[in-house]
Amino acid sequence: MRRNLLILVGLTLSMLYGGVAFAEAPSNDNQANALDVARLPYTHTVDITEATQEPDDLHCGTLPGGNTVWYKITPVKDLTIGFHTETEVEELSLSIFAGSPASLIMLYCSYSPYNSLEASAGTTYYLQMATCCGSPGGPVTITIQDVPELSVDLRIEHRGLINGEGSAEVSGKVRCNRSTPPGSGLTVQGTLTQGGAGGWLVPVHFGDGCSAKWTSWSTTVQLLSGDGFSAGKATLNATAFACDEFDTCANPVTRMGEAKLR
Repeated sequence: MRRNLLILVGLTLSMLYGGVAFAEAPSNDNQANALDVARLPYTHTVDITEATQEPDDLHCGTLPGGNTVWYKITPVKDLTIGFHTETEVEELSLSIFAGSPASLIMLYCSYSPYNSLEASAGTTYYLQMATCCGSPGGPVTITIQDVPELSVDLRIEHRGLINGEGSAEVSGKVRCNRSTPPGSGLTVQGTLTQGGAGGWLVPVHFGDGCSAKWTSWSTTVQLLSGDGFSAGKATLNATAFACDEFDTCANPVTRMGEAKLR
């Protein structure tokens, strides 16, 4: 009798206060209902907590998969697609597939928040985001965008400095065709030679990324052969390397010329 009374009270409270809300799985919980990315850029936020694991979900490497959500995209032209995930979910993977849901071929999988894909026009790609290793899930925001080609340019100064011990310092300028964010890669390195003296330029790393405006660089030369540099002409060979946040890299650019040391 007491148990029946408690059930009755619970049902009455449910009717009065709207009942108990049960979370639902996301609409793109499985491959068949993958959200179609029709145009870029595309941003979508999903709570992966209530997502489920389907028999045809795939694992990223050998790590066990968990809650999954799906997207698909069919580009109309060849392009580089960038994927960026923002979340506090630990161990969230992004896997990229080609083919159809019945026979998907994994192109790669990653736990990095930044990824890219060299996509071909007319090919349908499926994206799976999955929790791993017992993670409870949570909100995830994914941004998908066209990544423009990246190029880098370099200048060398035709003057250099030496000190009384024969150490040299050289400089120049560098820029990219578009700005890249802090943390992306930009490095200048190279060699300096003068007769029997030669050395490596101590690599210059730009932590703030690459700017679309000319930015000065300067570095010392680590002597590898000879007794040291002296006043006069030397040959400076410098190379610039640049990548963006999606690990899309520019072709390295090398400049070589005469530097007058003084």
